Amino acid sequence: MAGSLENAMVLSSTTDEDEKQKGSRSKREIISTLPTEKGWKIQGLMYQYQGFWYYSGGAVEGVMWMQKCFKARNEDVLLVSFPRCGTTWLKSLMFSIMNRTRYDFSAHPLLTSSPHELVPFLEFYAEQNIPFPDLDTLSSPQLYHTHIALTSLPQPVIDSQCRIVYICRNPKDVFVSIFCFLSRWNIVVPLEEAFELFCKGISVYGPFWDHVLGYWKASLASPQRILFLKYEDVKRDSLCQVKRLAEFMGFPFSSEEEGQGLIHEIMELCSFENLRNLKVNKTGAISVGNVSTGKDTFFRKGEAKSPSLSIEEEFEQFCKGVRVYGPFWDHILGYWKASLDSPKRVLFMKYEDLKRDSSFHVKELAEFIGCPFSPEEETQGLVHEIIKLCSFENLSNLKANKIGALSVRDISIRNDTFFRKGEFGDWKNHLTAEMADSLDRIIEEKFTGSGLTFSDS
Repeated sequence: MAGSLENAMVLSSTTDEDEKQKGSRSKREIISTLPTEKGWKIQGLMYQYQGFWYYSGGAVEGVMWMQKCFKARNEDVLLVSFPRCGTTWLKSLMFSIMNRTRYDFSAHPLLTSSPHELVPFLEFYAEQNIPFPDLDTLSSPQLYHTHIALTSLPQPVIDSQCRIVYICRNPKDVFVSIFCFLSRWNIVVPLEEAFELFCKGISVYGPFWDHVLGYWKASLASPQRILFLKYEDVKRDSLCQVKRLAEFMGFPFSSEEEGQGLIHEIMELCSFENLRNLKVNKTGAISVGNVSTGKDTFFRKGEAKSPSLSIEEEFEQFCKGVRVYGPFWDHILGYWKASLDSPKRVLFMKYEDLKRDSSFHVKELAEFIGCPFSPEEETQGLVHEIIKLCSFENLSNLKANKIGALSVRDISIRNDTFFRKGEFGDWKNHLTAEMADSLDRIIEEKFTGSGLTFSDS
């Protein structure tokens, strides 16, 4: 595909000396030469690899593994997100859209399995030393997920015609959500320090700005390959955004499906309220390496409980771009630009857009991933069924998301942690006016001229 995707990979391969030598050097040797910064965690350094920040013993190895081992087929769909931008919700929506003819909603996999168990997080394969399945043995299309920036995408993804759906979120809410998430383990630095780092672009998978803008520009250049969504839009108009999503994924809802209320069923199933209250998301954990993350961690609000934690310090770190998979700005911009250059390959979505008009964006997503809804499906209300199934309310209340945990190395993330609150604008409950103004200035600086904007409401 011509445009930003190829250009990004050319830039990466010609400017990253470590990448050139990784075939002859061990991952540990490469990591030892990378730039480092103090991260958001009380202990442990962050490493800058190909312009973005990761923790060692985790994400950075996962990125290297993906670049070496992952293969994509033209029919496959890749969900990309910066951490804490609505990943859990979008996973459930996309899975429901693609598989709406395979499962009855009364016995849907989302009722008994976490969305993170149904849609593979590619970096996890490296963490658990799991050989990636032979594509010849898998049905087509497959749905995958990653947090990595556009410039670090594996070459096979660039060379293929697989579609990319990218979802982003207001940076203020992203920062607060990340801080609350990490605070569950009392391992995070004070909020002020984290805020300063975030503003500098130092955050996992950050800088946030570069991450978002990469996909934003790519979605403008290649709208048929990259769908760019905003969490806030999906929240405000779920129906419209879910229909848009389904259309983009190649699974548009038919008139019959819409008439039968299928879109609303999907929205209800995938709602925050539903998923959060499911037993599967309240108990148990998702394991990655020797880390176990409680499933409820993905759904709960995650208030900082330790009086020693300062949101101001953490905010500073976020602004610096020192964040896992950060800088946030670079992460977003990489995919944004790719979505502009190659809209058929990269779909850039905003959490806010998906929230505001779920129906439209779900249909767009289905179309993009090659699972468009037929007129019959739309008439039958299938789009609405998927939106209902994947709604925050539904998923957060499922047993599968209330119990258990996801294990990642030596950390256990409870399933319900993935369902924190599901709202936009919550940053107002955590950031001071001074912090909000500071982040607004960074947002203006990083995104001016890109055409990518964020709404505070």
